[in-house]
Formats: sequence, C-alpha cells, structure tokens
Amino acid sequence: MKKILFSLLIGVATFATAQKKPMSVATPGTTTNPTTLVMVNGNLASQDFLERMKKNTKFIRPILSANQVPQSLKSVTGLRFPMIIAEAKENYYDRIALSTLNEQYGLAKNNPVYFDGNKISDTSLNVIGDVLVEMKVGKTDGQEVLNIWTTKHTMHAIAN
Repeated sequence: MKKILFSLLIGVATFATAQKKPMSVATPGTTTNPTTLVMVNGNLASQDFLERMKKNTKFIRPILSANQVPQSLKSVTGLRFPMIIAEAKENYYDRIALSTLNEQYGLAKNNPVYFDGNKISDTSLNVIGDVLVEMKVGKTDGQEVLNIWTTKHTMHAIAN
C-alpha cells in the first residue's frame, strides 16, 4: 500500500510541476512586461513564428547581453535582452519596414514603435509580415506611437 501511495504522490508532484510557465503579456504602449524579442535574418519576428519555421532554420541563438550581439545588428538601437536571433535557410518571408508601418498609420517615419512591449527606436528595421496580429496607435509619454502585437495570447490579454 505504501508503494502505491508513494508512486501516486510522485506522479502528482511530477504533473503539478511540469506545467508550462504562462507567456508574458505586453501592455499596450509600455515596457512593463515585454515579451522576448526575436529576430530572424535581422528582421523582427515572434516566438510563435520561430516555432513554425523550425525546419527552415540554420541556427537559433539566445543573446543575453549587448556583448553577444552579432556585428550585423550592432547598429540597431532599442534592443532589449534577453533576445533570440535565428537564421533561416531560405529567406522568402514578406517583410515591411517599421517606418513604412508608421507612415501607414499617419505617424512620422522615425517615430519609435512598441513591438510586443519592446520599444524599438530604429524604424529602419523590418518586421516579418506573418507575425503581425494587431496594430494600434496609442499614447505613451505624451507621444503617439504604433503598438504591434504578434500573438493572439497577447491580443486577448489586452482586450480583457
């Protein structure tokens, strides 16, 4: 009887601690809880996109500090750490510049953009079109900025 009870206790403990940690939620126009920034071939992307393109990936590397940023991204301002960079074998994804998105929403080209809660000052960066779930203009620190969200989870959490 003790063996059965012990086995049951271990099973329950295993399942209780094996739950996934909830995804962080980005609040519109703030950096209070930004998601991890993901870049694929130098383009802004999302963790969901990275998961979907696994077979087309040469490498995926976490970047924990500014010292680890590859030379190709050294000029990019507004990067937050930790972040993930990846390189795709084939680069056939549609891309659009943050400056172009700003213009489409009636904002100045060089206006900062909040991408999943991460403030991106370098609007020459491109974002992969497949990751754009919701975009809205909001006020942050008295300035109108474009907020971009890449996951349904984030969008639903904000709507509530």
